[in-house]
Amino acid sequence: MSVNWIYRAICYLSVWSQPVSATGWREIKLWGRCAAPTGHHSPKAAPNCSRHLGKTTDYIFTMPMKMQRALVVVLFAGSLSFLCSCFTVGTKFTLPNPDKLQLGTLQPADCITLFGKPTSTESKTTAGASYVFYKYDDSLVRALSVSERVLYLEFKDGRLNGYFLWSSFNEDKTKVDMNNVDKLKSGVGKLTKGDVLNMVGKPNAKAFCPTMIYELKEDCATNTEVWGWYMRGESGADPANFDFSQIYVWFDTSGKISSVESGERKNEVVSPKH
Repeated sequence: MSVNWIYRAICYLSVWSQPVSATGWREIKLWGRCAAPTGHHSPKAAPNCSRHLGKTTDYIFTMPMKMQRALVVVLFAGSLSFLCSCFTVGTKFTLPNPDKLQLGTLQPADCITLFGKPTSTESKTTAGASYVFYKYDDSLVRALSVSERVLYLEFKDGRLNGYFLWSSFNEDKTKVDMNNVDKLKSGVGKLTKGDVLNMVGKPNAKAFCPTMIYELKEDCATNTEVWGWYMRGESGADPANFDFSQIYVWFDTSGKISSVESGERKNEVVSPKH
């Protein structure tokens, strides 16, 4: 049952304040259309349409009061069931320790052994390489919020070339320390990978350059490796409404920081893609 139906149920409940006619019938505004044989909307096309409301497609229908009461009870019960329900979508899996995701070593078969069958797969061939993408997606959908766990793997010529993982579940939520972003940016050309690890911690996204992972590929043309830290909260009733924080660091051929990007935004969907 959608949120739209809950809204309609509330609207139906509001009609009880309207006066009842002497015959015990009540007029209710429904969000339907009267279908005419000619394809036009006309009150003459359907006998249960008692009045056409101007130029809109809404009509006034009449319904016995007993039937109205039964309808309200059904809609109200369905709305409560929807608000109290939750269900899972995707593939159930445990978010792995990034240390297990060894770039240049793991093969697709290894990852299936470790994490099971992916939720979805895709392949793409460029002039220089063949790419295969595995996505594991585990979501818990509630009436007013959605928690999600994602593992995105990129294989280049049969070997793991990049990964992007994150979770908004409370038990394994990925986190980002944004306090050292200015230090990272001032350390361009100076700080090494070891310095970055000590400053920000282990990344939950990493790839060799070039990569086709959307969030990581931007500055890969002139660099050798990219790390990322990504955190997002649960989405609300609006699936595009959530908070997230992110840091991306690219390293040059000497292993030092070449560029840094960061951001904290709301109401924008960002997920691994290519």
